[in-house]
Amino acid sequence: MMREGKMAGGVMLIGLVFLGVIVNAQGEYDPDKSWSMVNYAGAAYCTGLLGNGVDDWDCNACASNPGMQNITTVSDFLTQANGYVGYNSITNEIIVSFSGTDPLNIINWLDDLNDFKVKYPYCNKCKVQKGFYQAWTSVRDEVYGLVHDLRTAYPGALVFLTGHSLGAAIAAHGMLDFVASGNLTTADLGPLYDYGRTRLGNEHFSDYYDSLIPTVWRVTHHRDPVPHYLPELFFYHHTRTEVYYNKDNSVYTVCNGSGEDNHCADQFFFFNVFDHLNYLNFDFTTNYLTCKF
Repeated sequence: MMREGKMAGGVMLIGLVFLGVIVNAQGEYDPDKSWSMVNYAGAAYCTGLLGNGVDDWDCNACASNPGMQNITTVSDFLTQANGYVGYNSITNEIIVSFSGTDPLNIINWLDDLNDFKVKYPYCNKCKVQKGFYQAWTSVRDEVYGLVHDLRTAYPGALVFLTGHSLGAAIAAHGMLDFVASGNLTTADLGPLYDYGRTRLGNEHFSDYYDSLIPTVWRVTHHRDPVPHYLPELFFYHHTRTEVYYNKDNSVYTVCNGSGEDNHCADQFFFFNVFDHLNYLNFDFTTNYLTCKF
């Protein structure tokens, strides 16, 4: 089924939406909302040790989402977790966003990824990659507290999580942790939009994730290498539902609910790191440099 969507700057795109049972259960992917969320993800690079501008909501990416207030940044030096929590008074949403690592050092970061798994505490037989889970837990208590305070101040506001690269992994862990721990229900949460996320854990974990979190849009871009880390060969498995964008970000496909649709990003064996640094025509490298200076 063909569906038309609209991207930033008025660019029109066509979505090839395969309306399986799982996709119907999630509702439909919203490219306009995704553009808003990728800018929230980009703004996270203006926090912590990476850059500045988020505290007073004065950055290039910030301009795409006016109305942000009550913003607090969070970071951990050892795990490289950087992000922020804030409230948007225009949309009545609480935003939790995390950055990736320095985009100028992305190849070194990929080289340093390891396959060390740890048991996931909420699920029998579930295992997750240690580093990504530790990045989330290093800021978890602070994020919990900030979200609690904002929900007390703004009852009824939905909580949205987002992130790019490492930040996508942290956001995805955060989404599940909120629900599995009982801190929030799925009714309190908006859909998860994340960009360029690696696999997080084994198939038991992805099944558990999909059973608890109803709406996830795991966005991939053409030959981005990061979604192929950590490999299926080492018993990792993606969560649903991938939204795959073509090379120039003009066409998206809502992939099947398997998490490993070989008609989407999984079709490629040769990769381009620059695809990781550009999502929905949002240039994460340029964005990062504007945060630094």
